Amino acid sequence: MEYQRPRYDETADHWLVERHEREIAPLLKRRWLFAESNNFLLYDFFQDSGFVDENIFAYSNRSGIERALVVYNNRYGTTRGTIDFSAAYADKAAGHLRQQRLQEGLGLSGDSEAILAFRDSLTGLEFLRRSNQLSTQGLTLDLHAYQCHVFLDWRELRATAEQPWTACAISSTGPACPASTMRW
Repeated sequence: MEYQRPRYDETADHWLVERHEREIAPLLKRRWLFAESNNFLLYDFFQDSGFVDENIFAYSNRSGIERALVVYNNRYGTTRGTIDFSAAYADKAAGHLRQQRLQEGLGLSGDSEAILAFRDSLTGLEFLRRSNQLSTQGLTLDLHAYQCHVFLDWRELRATAEQPWTACAISSTGPACPASTMRW
């Protein structure tokens, strides 16, 4: 503010302050992940009809092994679609427009044996998906009015007898995995 003190005597909206502390403040601790633009990609959100939903903002960024995927529905209405290909961008080295798939944009291996684990920082929910499913079909989401997801902590897991990840990641809507098997 340009003022030494507030002009009006306003009380803070405690719900808004609490929401900011819950949803925004944790992301500020990782601002380096969102700040650089070397690996930034904007994605198209394709509805089942094949049209791009222009109300959806989806982008990824990464720094080292850290990855983030942010998806936001900027409309009062629900939608369903898939994030798979980035919007075209100028590849200055090659001298033409280029697109990347989500798996490539996130810097994931695409190993058919791997299971991808990632967390929505806004809800705290953790998800498991087969790596080959993400690399061939993208990520399908249902979004409610003005809903946002910030997917962080992406990692590739390998199934073992003690941690049977493949049993938990059957499909994009997959069955719930027993809590006892969810050990990171």
